[in-house]
Amino acid sequence: MRGKKERNSLDSSGSPTVQSGQGESEESNQSLDDNGDDNELSINMSMLGEDLTCVVCGQMDVVARNQLVECAECHSLYHQDCHRPPLLEIAEPPWYCSACTKKVVSSLVSFLKYLLNSMIKTECYHFLF
Repeated sequence: MRGKKERNSLDSSGSPTVQSGQGESEESNQSLDDNGDDNELSINMSMLGEDLTCVVCGQMDVVARNQLVECAECHSLYHQDCHRPPLLEIAEPPWYCSACTKKVVSSLVSFLKYLLNSMIKTECYHFLF
């Protein structure tokens, strides 16, 4: 490789090491990699913790009547008390948060309007009655 020089030397135990032109031995590079793995693990755990919190209050705490419930559409977690309207009991899956429910209902209404208008234009509405 151009611009990068390596030197052989012995570490404190007498084992050979290779040092780059930047003065870092494989041993020090290994310790950096080990620390990097620890940092990556803590970052992954932090991200996991963020994924397991209520989107309203940001907490993970659960009690008997205030469980975290996951929306089947957006996969957001809500405490029963944080969701609006509050959930008095946990519904059987799939459960949809109020925001996703509004989107689904709106899409369904739009589709039904389109279907009805298409039927009126093609004079197929008499099949409905």
